[in-house]
This record gives sequence, C-alpha cells and structure tokens, in this order.
Amino acid sequence: MPPMANSFQLPDLRSFCQPYFELRVNPRCRNATTLSERWIMDSGFVQRSQRPRLRAAKPGLLAAVCYPTCDLGQLRFITDFMTLLMFETKSMQLSSQLWQRVLHFRNPYWHARFQEHLHGFHEAHAQIARDREYNAVPDLESYIDLRRYSSGLEMAFDLIEYAEGLKLPEFVFDDPVVQELRQNAIDIVSWSTDIFSYSTDQSHNSSHNLVSILMSERRLTLQGAVNYAGTLVKSYIETFIENESELPSWGDPRIDEDVRLYVRGLRDWTVGSIHWAFETEWYFGQNAEEVRTFGWVFLASSEKAKAQEKHNN
Repeated sequence: MPPMANSFQLPDLRSFCQPYFELRVNPRCRNATTLSERWIMDSGFVQRSQRPRLRAAKPGLLAAVCYPTCDLGQLRFITDFMTLLMFETKSMQLSSQLWQRVLHFRNPYWHARFQEHLHGFHEAHAQIARDREYNAVPDLESYIDLRRYSSGLEMAFDLIEYAEGLKLPEFVFDDPVVQELRQNAIDIVSWSTDIFSYSTDQSHNSSHNLVSILMSERRLTLQGAVNYAGTLVKSYIETFIENESELPSWGDPRIDEDVRLYVRGLRDWTVGSIHWAFETEWYFGQNAEEVRTFGWVFLASSEKAKAQEKHNN
C-alpha cells in the first residue's frame, strides 16, 4: 500500500448533484428537532453528557432535507429514528413507542419489509464486529454488499413510503427498474458517507470504509482512492438518471404518481444527505465550515496516537 498522507481533498459531490437534484428542506425542521431531542433525552437513549454532540450532529436537519414534505408528526418520528440510527448503531432497537407510531401506517407488506431490513442491519453490524475481531478486511465486492445493509439506508428508504403515505404494491416495489434506482441511491449515499467519514474511521482503525478498501485492493494513494470513490459516486448519479428514464407506466395513474413520489424521495435523500454533511459536526467536527469552503480534510489522530500523547503529557 502507498505511504499514508495526512490530508486529502474532497471530490465536489455537491456539484455532481447540482444538474439533476433540487435541495429541499422541510419547514417543520425546528419544531420536530425540539420535540425529538426532548424525547431522546427523557428516554435515556442519549446520555445528558452527549447533548452537545447530539445538537452538533443535527439529525433533525438530516431528516428535514431527506423528507422535505411530510407533516410534523411524521418528521418527528423520522427524526427520532435518525437519531437512534446515528447514536445507537451497535444496538439500535425500535422502542415500543416508535413501533406503535409506525404501526399506524397500515401496510402489512411494508411492515414485513421494514422488519427484514432492520434484521439485515443488525446482521451486517454483527459481521463488521466479527471482521474487526479477526482483523479481516472484506474485498470490494463483499464490502459493497455489506455496506448496503450496514448503512441503515434500506430502512431509511422504506420511510419514504411512510413519509409520503404511499402504498406501493409488491409487484411495483419489486420491479427491476425500481429496485435498480433504490440500489443506485443506496450506493451513492453510502459511498459519499464513506468519503466524508474516512478521517474518523481511520482514527478508530476501521477498515470498513470504501476509501480504505480501495487503497488496499487497488494499491492507491489516499487521494487516489478518494478520487476513485468520487468518480464512482458521479457515475452512479448519472446511472440513476438513466434508470429513472426507463421507469415503466403501470397503467394506473395512482400507482404511477406514487412511484414518481417515491423516486423523488430517493432524489431528496441523495442531495439532502450530501449537503447535510457540511452543516453538521458529525464528520468534520468544528472544521465543517472550512471543509465546505476549501475542500481539504486533515486526518484525525488515531486512538493509539491520542493515548500516547496523553501518556507523554
């Protein structure tokens, strides 16, 4: 593997989105965020000491840009869910209160699918834990498959139907073009996230990151791997647009409109998550503004280096 650099320049992922996707923000963001934060803290899912980190992470803004048209109750639920997904990745469980709220969305096929995706999420993180225990690094193909579940995006994209009140028939959801669009969007978002989170991931010695695997498997420099990952994102955005043009009509205006709204939700997630990355401290800490302006990311110190520095002091 080539020598490790201490910084890299981000590909301009926002510009990749600009010709195709419109950034929208739910006007109920502030109210939903306030209600959700109160519930998250009162329920004990996030410790009081983590409140500054919770506010800096802005999960409510992520929900607002990814689900820009839903009502306050729906956005509040989604914000709760997003917060748990971000802060309870290792043991995330839908609380009984959350599950009772989603049960009001009366669609048995949707519920079964959502539970299947929740199971896949836990299985993926169990696999990641096993890989770390044995210092195993997946190959690129295996990692891409695993990442689709470990990202939680299968569940997040199910929530598009909840947010829009859609009831896509099983034969529509399973249509090859619809599935391809969904998979394109999952890959775009998860790979973009890997680029944004590389600095943090490497500081925790985590090899489950697209950039790390490209460096290892393709023997690329850090900047080369980041550029390669950015090229993949750009290519899949273009593929998404091509696949969208191939969507069939089901001969029922209501189904066609529901599919249009669902695909619009995939679009919102793609552009919203990428822009949110520069509005939160989740990836770049207090340097988010500088990263947004100049595009340079300096690698965080490893846990081992931090411990050594603390010992020396």
